[in-house]
Amino acid sequence: MQIEKAKYTDMPALLALAKDMHKRSKYSALTLVERRFKALVIDAIRVHPKQGCLFVARETVGVSGFILGTVDTVYGITAETYATDLFFYVKAGASPHAASKLLAAFMSWAHDHSGAVEIRLGITDAIAAPERAAKLYARAGLKPAGLMMATPIRKDTSNERCD
Repeated sequence: MQIEKAKYTDMPALLALAKDMHKRSKYSALTLVERRFKALVIDAIRVHPKQGCLFVARETVGVSGFILGTVDTVYGITAETYATDLFFYVKAGASPHAASKLLAAFMSWAHDHSGAVEIRLGITDAIAAPERAAKLYARAGLKPAGLMMATPIRKDTSNERCD
């Protein structure tokens, strides 16, 4: 298994992973807009490594996971930026090291290329077992930095995950 910068030719595999991620999330009842995902992927590949990153875990069977990172201004009003992820997903059955190696590639990008003053990674309840992601992040040196609170405002927003 190799961690590599994504290529435009990875789009079909990335879209398949995004569909799987969506299907397994608590938001599976909501509409996945493929063109929006594709636009994010195209932009991430285009700006890599200065303003974003997109790394894939490539195995003999194909792409098994990805992390899409970006930078944003701290509080939206400062000159400084932080590095964060928009998507981080590894499919079931992937190499047991895929997630940690993708995270390491993201962390390296954030330190070496993003110009950010900090790394902020969130974990929501959209995924099953968010505690596993928290342990992975802690092993990489990240520490808790607040809480996320939510409440649905539409009845079709399910709070149940499809594990």
